[in-house]
Amino acid sequence: MRGRMCGSRCWAPVQMTLAGVAFGAVFGGIASGLSLKNPQALDSMRFWGAGSISGRSWDVVAAIAPLLLIGCCWRVRPQGR
Repeated sequence: MRGRMCGSRCWAPVQMTLAGVAFGAVFGGIASGLSLKNPQALDSMRFWGAGSISGRSWDVVAAIAPLLLIGCCWRVRPQGR
């Protein structure tokens, strides 16, 4: 695969990947900086980032339970060759 045309320049897949990593780092830094200004938001982001459901209602657990079940079944399925 040669890459995409953006204007008159051809972007290689490696360049696109590095650009995505750079944008992710910049926007991740901005989000972290903004969350540091609000301690409550920082705590929420830490729990969300760690995948914790501590302190959540059963409605949240019920909403993610089907996804967890599908993921677990997908993981333990027999590997046919």
